[in-house]
Amino acid sequence: MIYYEKERSGKNDYLYNQYDVNLNFSMHLHNNFEFVYVYEGEMKITIEQQTYSLTQGKGCLILPNQIHSYATPEYSKSYLCVFSNNYIGSFYLNATNFISDCPVFAFDRPELIDLLSKPNLNKYLLKSIFYYIVGLFDSNSHYLTKNNTNRDLISKILNYIENNYLHNITLLSLSKELGYDYNYLSNILSQQLNIRFLSLINEYRINHARHLIQSTDKSITQIAIESGYDSIRTFNRNFIALVGMSPSDFKKNSK
Repeated sequence: MIYYEKERSGKNDYLYNQYDVNLNFSMHLHNNFEFVYVYEGEMKITIEQQTYSLTQGKGCLILPNQIHSYATPEYSKSYLCVFSNNYIGSFYLNATNFISDCPVFAFDRPELIDLLSKPNLNKYLLKSIFYYIVGLFDSNSHYLTKNNTNRDLISKILNYIENNYLHNITLLSLSKELGYDYNYLSNILSQQLNIRFLSLINEYRINHARHLIQSTDKSITQIAIESGYDSIRTFNRNFIALVGMSPSDFKKNSK
C-alpha cells in the first residue's frame, strides 16, 4: 500500500510529533520534511527503494515527496517529526533539486527533541532546531540530481487515486485527467513504484473494505459495493489475495 498523505502536505507552520516503540509503516509520501531519531534498537528506513539502517543515536531526514517506509526487525524506540517547508525555506529551495545518497547521520542533541514536543514553541527556536538538523544532514550528504518531474507526477497520481479509488477509474481516465500518455504513466508506476495501476487501486479498495468490516456491521455485499466493486466475486478474490483470508473469515476474526 502506498499512501499520499495529503493532510501533511501544503500547509505552512505545520508540525507533527510522535514517539513510537517498534515503528512499522508502509510506503508513503507527502510534501513536507520528515525527521526520525532512534533512541534504542534498530529501524530500517527505505527511501526511494534504498534501505538504510538507523541505530541508537542516529537521525534521518526525508525530503519532500520522497517515497519512504519504516520497519523494525526486532525492537526500536524512536521519535518522528513532520514539519512544513517554510520553517527552512532557504534549504527547501535547494532540496527540490537533489536527493542525498546518505540521509542518515549522528544526532548528538536529543534534548532538542524535547523542545520540539513542547506546545507553542517560539517559531524562531523551531527554525533554529530544524536548521541544526539540516546542517547535520548537509554535512553528511553527497547530493545527486533529483528527477523532479517523476516525483511530482507520482504525487499527482497517488493524490488522484486517493480521491477517486471508490469510483470506476482506470489508467486511461488517469492519463486523461493528468494529461500524460497512457504508456508513460504505466511505465512510471512499474519503474518507480513497482506496481500496476489496477493492483494499486485494489490495495486502496481492500484496505477501505477492511476498515468497514472492522468498524461497521454492514454486510459483506454492501461493503464490497461501498469499496468500489460491482462484482462480489472479484471483491472476494482480491480480498483473499491481499489479506490471506475471505472477507467473511476476516469479519469473524475481527470480532
